[in-house]
Amino acid sequence: MFIIQFHKYEKIFLHCLLSEVYFLFHRLLFLSRYKKAVVTIHNIIYKTAFLDYNLVKANIISFIWPLLWRLPRKVVFISKSQKEQYESDGYVYKNSCVIYNGINFDKLNKLIALNNIYHNNVLEFKSGYTLLGIACTLNKVKNVDIIINALSELDDNYRLLIIGSGPEENRLKELTLELGLDSRILFIPYHYNHFSLLSIVDIYLQPSISEGFGLSAIEAATVCKKILLSNIPTFTDIFSDIDVQFFLVENKNSLIENINRLNARQVDYHNNRNKIIKKFNLKRCMENYDKV
Repeated sequence: MFIIQFHKYEKIFLHCLLSEVYFLFHRLLFLSRYKKAVVTIHNIIYKTAFLDYNLVKANIISFIWPLLWRLPRKVVFISKSQKEQYESDGYVYKNSCVIYNGINFDKLNKLIALNNIYHNNVLEFKSGYTLLGIACTLNKVKNVDIIINALSELDDNYRLLIIGSGPEENRLKELTLELGLDSRILFIPYHYNHFSLLSIVDIYLQPSISEGFGLSAIEAATVCKKILLSNIPTFTDIFSDIDVQFFLVENKNSLIENINRLNARQVDYHNNRNKIIKKFNLKRCMENYDKV
C-alpha cells in the first residue's frame, strides 16, 4: 500500500472526499502531527451528488463530507455565491475564505494557436451557419439536453458543436437522432486542446444547473466572442463585471429567446478578455493560496 509521507510537507491541499478520508485515516493510523490542511470545495455537494447518483447517496455524502471540514483546517470556497449558499444551509466555518480559480493564460494562448485535429471538420460543419458550442463533461449537472431541445425549435441557420464525453453522452446522441438533428449537431470527443475549436464558435452556451466555479465558461470567454449562461448564482457572481448574457436556468423558452437576442447584438470581446485575464490569472490564485 502506498503511504504518503505527509510529515515532509508544510501544507496539505485536499480537493475531494477520498483525499480527506485518506488524510484523516493517515493521521489516526500513524498518530502523526497534524499538518496544516487546506480543503478546497469545488461544487455544491448535494445538487451534484443528487444528479450524478440518487437521493440516498446525495444525503449521505452531503452529510458526511461537510463534517470533515469542521476539523482543524482552512476551508476555501471558489466563489462568493458558493460560500453564501453553504452558509445559508447552516454550514458556517470560521476559518474559511474565497479564492477564485486561476488559469494559466500563457499556456492557453499557445494551445489556441495550435489547430486541433478536428479543426477543419468544425470549419466545414460551420460553413454558412451560426455555430453554437459547449465544452464540458457530459453529465446531468451540465444540462446539455436543454440546448439540443432548444435547437429543434431554433431557425435552421443554427448548428451546435458539443465537445466532451461522460455518462450522458449516449443519451444525448440518442436524443439528437430522435429529434432528427444529426445533420445540425456535431459531437467531438474531449481533447486537451479544444480551445482552438471554441474560437470557431459564434455563441458559447453553458446551461448548468449547478456549478462551484464554472472554469470552462471562463476559458471559453477568452476565445469566444459571445457567452450565454444559465442565471445560477455562481455565474452571476463571477461574471458580474463581464459582458455575458444570462437566461433562466432550466427554461428552454428563455434559452431560445436569449440565443436569438445575443446573436443580434455586438459584444466587446477584447474588453471581456482583458477583464478575465486580470481577474482569474494563475499567479494571483497561487499568491492567495500562499497566504492561507
